[in-house]
Amino acid sequence: MENVRKIRIIAVLVIFFTVIGCGFKFTGSGSLPKATKTVAVTVFDNKTTYTGLGNTMSNMMVSEISRFGTAQITTLEKADAILKGKIISIQAGTIAHKTLQVPTERRVWITIEAMLVTKEGEILWESDLVTDSETYLIGGDHAISRRNEQKAVEIAMKRIAETMYYRMVSDF
Repeated sequence: MENVRKIRIIAVLVIFFTVIGCGFKFTGSGSLPKATKTVAVTVFDNKTTYTGLGNTMSNMMVSEISRFGTAQITTLEKADAILKGKIISIQAGTIAHKTLQVPTERRVWITIEAMLVTKEGEILWESDLVTDSETYLIGGDHAISRRNEQKAVEIAMKRIAETMYYRMVSDF
């Protein structure tokens, strides 16, 4: 019985040191570029016809930064760095039909870019275009279909916010 316990302890230690030795770290556990401690997040510039997306995306980025505590969210005047972004496009297309004229499912694609800059304009981090998509059902009721579309947009934007945050803290 004592040998089984020793083997378990050795196995746990081997796994622990293997994980530590390979450079593994938990997602979101990095730090912002140049040890940024305070960040102001501006309203994302919305180049689409969908209203309110700029505020929504900014709030999602604030949530991601706050969730991991890598920096404190503050005002422009007090910030070490400023996160700016642009919602480049949002497109939707039908992906399933009940009949040729009756769609049942659509997909929405969103493309966003962002950058983290100092007050002096030095770029600390810049994203490539980040795109995500989400499907939604179309019903007979226009209001329900619209609500489904809005929910799909929010889901895709949330994933984009997570992706951008992870890239920022991992220098990707």
